[in-house]
Amino acid sequence: MTTLWILGGIAIGVIAVAAMSLAVMYLWNWLAPTVFKLPTIKFKHALGLLVLSKLLFGGFGGWHGGHRGFHHGMKHEQCKEWKMNSDKKDSIIK
Repeated sequence: MTTLWILGGIAIGVIAVAAMSLAVMYLWNWLAPTVFKLPTIKFKHALGLLVLSKLLFGGFGGWHGGHRGFHHGMKHEQCKEWKMNSDKKDSIIK
């Protein structure tokens, strides 16, 4: 079952990258030749542009799992204190 989930995730990732590359290719071929007099590009060039833009603007930080909320950057103890109710805080302080 786990292998099926992994293969499904990889397949969805490949499809997503291909769809984004196609979108870049179609937008480029629609706008760039008429606006800037640039040549049209193929799928592999669009994929290269997508990778280049990720490297230049996205960095190598990886995926953070959506944990960039209010508590991002706080230490674990600070998060626990923030989530405590006032009675627990008062009992610790006394």
